[in-house]
Amino acid sequence: MNDEYISAKIKEFREAHQVSEMDMATAIGTPFTFYRVFEETPSKFDPSMLEKAAARLGVSVSELTGE
Repeated sequence: MNDEYISAKIKEFREAHQVSEMDMATAIGTPFTFYRVFEETPSKFDPSMLEKAAARLGVSVSELTGE
């Protein structure tokens, strides 16, 4: 998984679905500040958080990872 790609896809889907950063942070169970940094500076994303993000956005994990 390419962390930059995943961060960009999550942001792309989040904006397309008009989901706020705060709502995403709540959905994946992280503080807002962590989520915001994640979108701005890609880093390792825990697989369980990735599953939660995909579920909140109504997409598959593979759509977020490109796999």
